[in-house]
Amino acid sequence: MYANRTGGATAVGVLAVARYLAIAIVAPLTSTLADQYSRKRVMIASDLVRMVLVAPAAMLVAVHTAKWYVYLLVIAVGVAGAAFRPAPAAILPSL
Repeated sequence: MYANRTGGATAVGVLAVARYLAIAIVAPLTSTLADQYSRKRVMIASDLVRMVLVAPAAMLVAVHTAKWYVYLLVIAVGVAGAAFRPAPAAILPSL
């Protein structure tokens, strides 16, 4: 919604492409974390990193800072989530 409000449909599209490209680059590296470490800990750590990144993004939006800082944090949150996604999938067969 922030991207749409600050830059329109083009900003939303560019942000989505940038976010998913970053995730695609990092995913092969982070997807093995759930196999090497405790899946529960990987999910908790990933969520904590995302929380730490979302808080400044909310503050930056509140003070009307440059949109590029918010966009970079959105991309970073997506990259941090790349470690989370394989962990629940790997834990499912053991349930």
